[in-house]
Amino acid sequence: MTTSLYVGRRLSFEGSLCTVRYTGSLAGTKGEWLGVEWDDPSRGKHDGKHKDEQVFTCLSSSSTPASFIRPSRKPDAEQTLLEAIKSKYGGDSTNNSSNTEIVIISGKVAQEVGFDKIAQQQAELAELRIVLVDQLVVNGIASRGASSSTIAKAQAELSTSCPNITELDISYNTIENWQDVADICSALPKLRTLRAGGSRFRTFGHDIQPSPFAHIKELHLEDCLLSSNQIVGLLRDLSGFPHLTQLFLSANQLSILFNAQTEDLPCISSLKSLVLENNSFRDLDCLIIAVAVFPNIESLSLQANKICDIGPAVVAHKHIFPQITTLNLSHNLIPAFSFIDYLPKLLPNLSSLRITNNPIFLPSEPSSTTDSRSSDKHYFLTLARLPTLKTLNYTSITPRDREEGEIYFLSVVEKDLKAHLLKAEARAQLIAKVEQLYPRYEALCKKYSRESVVEQLLSSDPSSEVLRAIEATKLLYPVGSIAARLVKGIFYIPNTAIRNKSEAKVELQIPDTIPVTRLLSILLRQPGLQAYLKPMQFKLIYESKELDPVDTTAESTTRSAVYSKTLTAEEKQTLWREWGDWDADTLVEERLNEQESTTSADTEAEHWTEDGQFCIKEGRRWKRRETEIPHALKRGWGDWLDGAKEVRIRIEPFDPLV
Repeated sequence: MTTSLYVGRRLSFEGSLCTVRYTGSLAGTKGEWLGVEWDDPSRGKHDGKHKDEQVFTCLSSSSTPASFIRPSRKPDAEQTLLEAIKSKYGGDSTNNSSNTEIVIISGKVAQEVGFDKIAQQQAELAELRIVLVDQLVVNGIASRGASSSTIAKAQAELSTSCPNITELDISYNTIENWQDVADICSALPKLRTLRAGGSRFRTFGHDIQPSPFAHIKELHLEDCLLSSNQIVGLLRDLSGFPHLTQLFLSANQLSILFNAQTEDLPCISSLKSLVLENNSFRDLDCLIIAVAVFPNIESLSLQANKICDIGPAVVAHKHIFPQITTLNLSHNLIPAFSFIDYLPKLLPNLSSLRITNNPIFLPSEPSSTTDSRSSDKHYFLTLARLPTLKTLNYTSITPRDREEGEIYFLSVVEKDLKAHLLKAEARAQLIAKVEQLYPRYEALCKKYSRESVVEQLLSSDPSSEVLRAIEATKLLYPVGSIAARLVKGIFYIPNTAIRNKSEAKVELQIPDTIPVTRLLSILLRQPGLQAYLKPMQFKLIYESKELDPVDTTAESTTRSAVYSKTLTAEEKQTLWREWGDWDADTLVEERLNEQESTTSADTEAEHWTEDGQFCIKEGRRWKRRETEIPHALKRGWGDWLDGAKEVRIRIEPFDPLV
């Protein structure tokens, strides 16, 4: 067998690319064989087995990518990059007779090719900006196995012939080593976009300094079947891409991004966009290492993977990636809206999302007709969950779209909650999980001044088993949740207003966000109060725990009078004379006398009067600081409280029963 056929060699037969995976004999056959893996799996017959023996393994996950062929089979002829460019863009000058000239030399007729045509072709090559030589059996910048001097000569010729190439596509050719790619790029100083998809690289790394990739901004390596170890090698070489902004690694059968520790990988800060479409990722845990290697990434495409979950590592460590603003998750396996509900926590600055063709958006029952209203519902339910989103499935979100979507979301959530809240045994658990099930529900209720379903339930029956069940669960309620906003209130009518020996009172637990008018209607329905109240014929007085003095002594009256604006001239002169007689020794003596009299006297213990209106303390009467809660329409009754979770509210009827 010829030594030019080795494992890893790229060949092309009748336009079909393959890679040699085995050379040698096969049991039960004569002669030598080549085991090849076809780039197109449909071309093969097996996965490298011969008579149930695994002769070689393939990179492809397909069951039929391999075949055995004889080494004597002639492959397609290879060509260098410049030869491929000339054959595609330069034309064949020898077959063009329009610019030929008949020359007679020594009586013989000779045909001379028109030099003006050659000059024109060279000028056309020099003007090329975008060059596409994919699937043209290109093996590199020079012939396979060429010496370093031959490669240098080919580089100089390519640089002279095509100095202005900015985008080059060498995909699906017979290039085997990353060194061959580096040799090409070093000859094209204006190259910005390189497409080398469909290659089967045996090695990464190069020996060219300075880096031949310093000017590359966009790199495509789709369908190269790169292993994680190869990608790590590529990343180390990508440190020579200081201006790389876009990297395409689609269709590489990746289920993990990099099989290495983060500290072993370089940091490529220039990259802004990463495309990982048509791989095998199942969750978003890949973001952790992706952001570690590409800290400034803004756009990520995971289209056509197998994503069905946020990812255990992301959730457990509560990772946040504020730099990512664009995400493509279309054609995955996302099963429920809970996935979308988590995205604002994971990507707080997400502005553009694609999420079509996921199970969550598929109709539950097949229909022969397309229901546009169904797609609109999914559109609204998605945008309502993502407050920072500006573009959804390539459609700009207008202010009207957002308003309609969020209001529709509220109606859907309320319908669902009402259906579940009818089951008494599940009420407490559901109320405690509202924040988890619908993270944006409470915020949207507040935004549109709507009373949540849970608040309606609690306010309509504040003493129900719901509250008792909530207290029994002993849960720690998150800030902003319904349970965290419950206020325990004692609402009472003084006995002086109802000619009763004892006051009428009820004890309720109500969210502090419900409107005052709603609170009034709740009080009217309470059995202990409704006999004494008429609609809109009473007011509410909040009695704070802070105490204000009621009785004033002569001394306090004198002190307050000093600052009064209504003092007469005679009073002002008297105070002036008293101030002039003051000295520090007299003040100290008076203070000592006051302390002595206080300690020697039997201080009266603090207690409240029978009607509960006054507190007797230090021989003086004190009264709770009072605040009237007005009959506001939209403001919550908690706006007039001082943040206390247990309050006392006095009800004063306008027409007391005396």
